[in-house]
Amino acid sequence: MNFVCFILLVTFFCVAESLPRPGKKTENCKDHRQRELNSGTKANLAPKCDEKGNYEPLQCLQDSGLSMCLTEDGSQITELSKNTKTCDCHLHRHKAVKKAELGYIGHFIPACEENGTYSRQQCHGS
Repeated sequence: MNFVCFILLVTFFCVAESLPRPGKKTENCKDHRQRELNSGTKANLAPKCDEKGNYEPLQCLQDSGLSMCLTEDGSQITELSKNTKTCDCHLHRHKAVKKAELGYIGHFIPACEENGTYSRQQCHGS
């Protein structure tokens, strides 16, 4: 039993080290994907890339039920979760917060559900 716990703990740390960190940019998606595919690890951590070589917004860890949202440059904007099903709202919110940080006044920042959809009630401050 202790050995199984040890193996699970080591696997968790290996997975955690290879995932993008919130706000941390990673290399080109296609290069990252190829590096993960060539690594020989049993855990499939190869990111999904779009046709332009950018990271797809919704990234899921194979066979784990865990997903997270990334920007097109690979910056992580949500934590790993079993609840994330789409990144539409999370991406919209992330971009809006970035604009607000630049001083844009009156910019709408959406409220999101944990699963990535828009909350039913939206408020727009001035």
